Amino acid sequence: MPDIAFRTQPRRVVVVGASACGKTTFARALSQRIGTAHIELDTMCFKRRWVPVPLNEFIRQVEAVMQNCDWIIDGNYAAVREIVWSRAQLAFWLDYSLLRRLRRLVWRAARDGIRERRGRLVGLGLSIMWALRTHYNRRRQLEELFARPRYAHLQVVRLRSPREEAEWLAPGRWESPFH
Repeated sequence: MPDIAFRTQPRRVVVVGASACGKTTFARALSQRIGTAHIELDTMCFKRRWVPVPLNEFIRQVEAVMQNCDWIIDGNYAAVREIVWSRAQLAFWLDYSLLRRLRRLVWRAARDGIRERRGRLVGLGLSIMWALRTHYNRRRQLEELFARPRYAHLQVVRLRSPREEAEWLAPGRWESPFH
């Protein structure tokens, strides 16, 4: 795993990756480790039961929370990518194998009570189909996005395993809190 030396401690971090790769879990742990706000885009983009928030409201909410100087944002929403990435200093890309993602999708469905409702089985099936259809395209898309000159300011850390995640969350890795 490449070691990145920071001239100054990053204060604005984005965590990206395909669905079910663990973005929120990693971002939450990193937030606790370094003592800065964690912002989960899923909770801003959707109301209860995954009802979408109107796009202009979503964008307005993201812009408002980014007024805070320090943040860790997780999510891959194209509608706010430019807003978030242009202000971020560091990007963690969770780039796990398709098999690991599929196992996490099944585990997540089991954890959330898949047996309670037949509709949840359909949801799991759709999630698995989505993962199968989008895995390689999402990887290629993120490679292309990170290569664009407009995002050259971002330091990108590509994590391919839970072990690499753990190394970044280890005590002593972050010398001081962001603020």
